[in-house]
Amino acid sequence: MTQQVVDDYIQNKYNKEWSIAALKGRWRWFCTEIEFILRIDLSEIK
Repeated sequence: MTQQVVDDYIQNKYNKEWSIAALKGRWRWFCTEIEFILRIDLSEIK
């Protein structure tokens, strides 16, 4: 999962910043990945 964060940084997805929008985007991505891997629902914390 950390590779995705590195890839986003290299591709300048969030202007290489940890802004609120970037953090929210990464959080949604993280939750989606965990939901898929563990087959659980994290909609309450997304």
